[in-house]
Amino acid sequence: VRSTLVHGLTHVLQDQNCGVGDRMEKLQDVPEGQPSGTEASVLRAIIEGDAERVEGLYRESLGPRERAALDRERGDKVERADRKLRKVPEIVVTLLTSPYALGGGLVQASAIDGGNDTIDDLLRDPPVSDKVLLDPLRELAGESEYTEVKVPRTRDGEKRFGSGELGALTWYLMMSERLPVADALQA
Repeated sequence: VRSTLVHGLTHVLQDQNCGVGDRMEKLQDVPEGQPSGTEASVLRAIIEGDAERVEGLYRESLGPRERAALDRERGDKVERADRKLRKVPEIVVTLLTSPYALGGGLVQASAIDGGNDTIDDLLRDPPVSDKVLLDPLRELAGESEYTEVKVPRTRDGEKRFGSGELGALTWYLMMSERLPVADALQA
């Protein structure tokens, strides 16, 4: 319970100090017919990655017995969740868990590079492209630029039936189904 509380209270502090709640609402409130971006995905990943990092620091502060008990409890929860998720397509599980796994990589790399201040900077001014989740070192090196592609106009007789953005994570997951993982990541 304490470990979960640490995670939740980290979210409270993120919102109090960096205003992440209001920004997430605005990023997720995309008008019908407008392209949705990956900015919300990146911010969510940073938020969850930071909370996972702090929860990990809490775990490390425990004595050996408490840590072992926490690990057993988590293992039991993971096992129960795995049984329930067997019926859910793997891609759905991957997309739902990616903020925790990939956000953790970006946040850990940032923490090593500049500590909590760097993470606060990420929370206040997150990258807009989710490719930094696949290669966090690019963010730290300042190489996280991206190319915005405008939605093409429809010509006479054509109908627009949807728009949106396939971010780097989605492209990676699609390509890794057909290519070796390293090649998909490079692409």
